[in-house]
Amino acid sequence: MASKLFDRSLLGDDQHALEFVLGILESSTEYSVIGKDLKGNIVLWNEGAHRMYGYEPEEVVGKANSQILHTPEDIATGKPQEIMDAALHDGKWEGTIQRRRKNGEEFTARVVITPRRNANGKPIGFLLISKDISDEIRLTEELKATQFCARSLIESNIDALMTIDPLGIITDVNQQMELLTGYSRVDLINTPFKNYFTDPGRAEDGIRLVLREGKVTNYELTAQAKDKRVTAVSYNASTFKDAAGKLLGVIAAARDITEQKALNEEIQTHSARLQIKAGERLKAQEVAQTAREIWELTFDSVPDPIVVIGDDCRIVQANRAVSIVTGLEPGKIIGKHCYEVLHNMTEAREDCPHQDALRTGEPARGDIYEPWLDKYFATTAAPLKGSDGKIRGCVHVFRDITEQKKAAESLRESEVRFRQLAENIGEVFYIMGQDGKSVVYVSPAYEEVWGRTCESLRANPMSWLDAIHPSDRARVEENYIEKVHAGIPYQAEYQIIRPDKTTRWILDRGFPAKDDGGKLVRFVGIAEDITKRRNLEVQLILSQKMEAVGRLAGGVAHDFNNLLTVILGNGQIILDKVETDEAIRKPVSEILQSGERAAQLTRQLLAFSRKQVLEPRVIDLNYLVAEMDNLLRRLIGENIELVAVCEKNVGNIKADPGQIEQVIMNLAVNSRDAMPHGGRLTLETANSYVDESYVSTHMNMKPGPVVMLVVSDTGVGIPDQVKPHIFEPFFTTKEPTKGTGLGLATVYGIVKQSGGEIFVYSELGRGTTFKIYFPRVEASSHGLPSTKVLEPALGGNETILLVEDEPAVRNLTLQILHSKGYRVLEAENGEKALALAKSHKEPVDLVLTDMVMPGISGRELAERLVPLLPKAKFLYMSGYTGDAIVRQGELGVSADFIQKPFSPDSLARKVRDVLGKQKS
Repeated sequence: MASKLFDRSLLGDDQHALEFVLGILESSTEYSVIGKDLKGNIVLWNEGAHRMYGYEPEEVVGKANSQILHTPEDIATGKPQEIMDAALHDGKWEGTIQRRRKNGEEFTARVVITPRRNANGKPIGFLLISKDISDEIRLTEELKATQFCARSLIESNIDALMTIDPLGIITDVNQQMELLTGYSRVDLINTPFKNYFTDPGRAEDGIRLVLREGKVTNYELTAQAKDKRVTAVSYNASTFKDAAGKLLGVIAAARDITEQKALNEEIQTHSARLQIKAGERLKAQEVAQTAREIWELTFDSVPDPIVVIGDDCRIVQANRAVSIVTGLEPGKIIGKHCYEVLHNMTEAREDCPHQDALRTGEPARGDIYEPWLDKYFATTAAPLKGSDGKIRGCVHVFRDITEQKKAAESLRESEVRFRQLAENIGEVFYIMGQDGKSVVYVSPAYEEVWGRTCESLRANPMSWLDAIHPSDRARVEENYIEKVHAGIPYQAEYQIIRPDKTTRWILDRGFPAKDDGGKLVRFVGIAEDITKRRNLEVQLILSQKMEAVGRLAGGVAHDFNNLLTVILGNGQIILDKVETDEAIRKPVSEILQSGERAAQLTRQLLAFSRKQVLEPRVIDLNYLVAEMDNLLRRLIGENIELVAVCEKNVGNIKADPGQIEQVIMNLAVNSRDAMPHGGRLTLETANSYVDESYVSTHMNMKPGPVVMLVVSDTGVGIPDQVKPHIFEPFFTTKEPTKGTGLGLATVYGIVKQSGGEIFVYSELGRGTTFKIYFPRVEASSHGLPSTKVLEPALGGNETILLVEDEPAVRNLTLQILHSKGYRVLEAENGEKALALAKSHKEPVDLVLTDMVMPGISGRELAERLVPLLPKAKFLYMSGYTGDAIVRQGELGVSADFIQKPFSPDSLARKVRDVLGKQKS
């Protein structure tokens, strides 16, 4: 390319002396060097200017540059002339302005303008050295998704960092910013950015520029510290946005360039003496010297290492920064191979960009890591060409980007650790914007819990609310928005409905993430699926309630049985004595009938409270269900279909057959009442196995083999609000005359006392299913017990020790025993009974004792009487059996027991039966 860098007619004959300098100036691509006369006509145009603006020298040399290089806005405001006037008045002008390329593209340039003067000091033109700063290093770190991650990165940076909102208010700073300004972090946050600079207007212009362009690089301002100290700073800044693309603010990195500015001032001082002298009689010697000094001063003032390399790869020239970085004196740099100085190697480094620049004749760029310095450099190599077009070497520029590289790597590693943690937990981890309505991050667990994609949430950040059950949605949304706006922690429990129509319970906890100034920057939270825990809590509450009600019911039944024993016993005695007096027999019979109904109720209460006497046997459920077929068909009526689905070879269980029949009958009656217009009642048996997963969601279940009994119907179903109460005694949804509310309570008690568990599943309009699980046993089953024909009760003449603390029951029992011919010793408690046993000289054949008494219990009394009455047999009686002698409703091998209330006949028969046994 034919150069028009200078008007050659003005250079004289000393072309050889200027050839090298002119080659460097012409070939430099990093900096634009432009000369102008006083009228604004361009007289100097180097290779850097050509690359920066896109004009060939022939298109601009000799022409005014205002209409070519300046933006229309600057031209309209007269800014070019204003700058030239300032340069003439002040001796130089330095600043950042907008420029325009040949293709119309605007860019930002950092420009230094100095007047050129002749030997008499008269101004003859201007020298403009400029650099395109629009594409320099961007700020590599950005605000992390969470404020706490960004904090460590900000504080570790050697530059002064700050974040600024779109209104120019500082939202965060690091320690370096405090050192730069002399103000504390608390003083800086929430104050205008412009307040800390000598030119607030220019500071505001910088913010507007980065908001408009997305970034600025090397934007220079003069900071004024708290102690009035003035510091020159250079800013790199860029905008940052959230995941949805919403602008959050600006992050800026400031570097103290006071020393560099002082160096530039020194350059300008020398430049005033060394301006290019133009005119018709300008000598070549003066021009060459001026150009050389300008080049040397400019070359050494650049803070980045720069070397000029010949075509033999030896260093021809190096600026001061090379010595600073490598630690080598200039004498040990010039003449050395570049790979010896810059790479500390003994042979050429093939990945160095200058290799491509020398080979192709085009500028080359690349990032290089230098292990011996432990530094990363962004390198640019531009070829140097002579007037003949041949490549004579290249200019190689190194920019230290170590901190940016390390910061970016640190940020990347932090993001990896964060994602590994967030993406491998079962809870949904989310980060929302400061308004709570934009998604910064949501973990993959959202897809598992909500059943919806993370992409759908990012596209519609408030769609998580749409999944909440309608009964909870308004409450949760109002609570969430209120807490986010107030910047306080938020917690809520609610149900969600997944796309597959299943529901889950969610515990959602969020908390504000604030900066050190207390400003809300994020809202972070964890949403946990607590469906299993919630179900277990409901089961636990129900179990505790049933246990408490059971204890109450058992206690009531015990007291009622004592009363009923007296009522029924005395009633029977009266009835036996007035066989012919119908006026007395009728009311007494009604008393006995009512007492029997009351006794039946107490037996049901005892069944619920698991305190009834059972006679467990190993039974085959299939056999029991088959035996009940005819009975159940009569019970449920012709409009209900009975279906039995029994698995072959179903396992055996150990339970009281009569009580299991009672369970099936009660459930069948319940189903019948739920199908007033007919339907289907299904009985199923099957082998099953309870695993740990099932145990985790069904309290009290134990892992292992079980036999399952299922009773299901196609009835009206059970409402959700009723389900928790169906097993409670006296709870019923039937009319007062159609049920006592003890049917399902009895079922519950029998199943639990038999070692099983019962669960109910029901939907309105879809019927109800009861699933009962009994432990499977390996023993062989027996047939159902046969019904015994009762013989009249006999008496005897043996001696019986009667121990009963309730006077009415004791008197009745005494009367019954006397009527059968027995000799009776009576005691009102254990102490009296022990005293009688010690004082009575005659043998005692039977001890008839209540189980529950104040002081000494019936079981303890028996143990203490055995040494005193070695030949005596023992018969226990009680209103309920919640004591040690009856474990889980099973009588011990050698223990005889009679349940209150009892009739005179049943007591006499039991006493005779026990006395007739051989003593073990």
